Amino acid sequence: MKGLLTGDITSNLIISLKTIFEKYSNDIQQIEEELEYLGINPKDFYDKCFKIDVNFMKRNTPRNISVNLSKHFENQGVQTKKLLYYVNLNHIHYSDVNNTYKADINKEDFSKDELERITNIVHNKKQFFSAILNEMYNHIVETTVINQLKTPFYGIPFPNHENINNLFRRQLFIEEGCFQSANNDFNKIFSSLQR
Repeated sequence: MKGLLTGDITSNLIISLKTIFEKYSNDIQQIEEELEYLGINPKDFYDKCFKIDVNFMKRNTPRNISVNLSKHFENQGVQTKKLLYYVNLNHIHYSDVNNTYKADINKEDFSKDELERITNIVHNKKQFFSAILNEMYNHIVETTVINQLKTPFYGIPFPNHENINNLFRRQLFIEEGCFQSANNDFNKIFSSLQR
């Protein structure tokens, strides 16, 4: 879902994954322990909030990761006829992250206030876990896509068999890199002219 292609899979990635997973394992373990303390099964929590299903795929289509900046500028009073867009590749949209999680706990054991408190705690854990997953994905991409052209280390040997969404995302990585490079060059030239 982050645009990785088969040519990205190298020994460098596999070795780096161990370090990346270890970095977040303590936080994940703590979340699970706190959920269990509240009487919530972590497996049920993951299944309800972070399941990769049809809804997950719909939320993460190329169309849904693009934000039209023209509307944003219009709301600020800036009129532009150019189509401006920003692609949010650093955030994955999970199925139920922003909705209230309905915990499967025995409601007779808790007062209304306690149930509301538990619901808020679980919602915060859900947001925190979502942030961890996004950070893990982003670290994996930073470790994998290391050259300036953003092309896979071993090329794309069978493009017809790649996930078309991932090919599109890789193109966006290339565009993002080109924009940053051009912007940096512009800033250097502009700064030198100001001296």
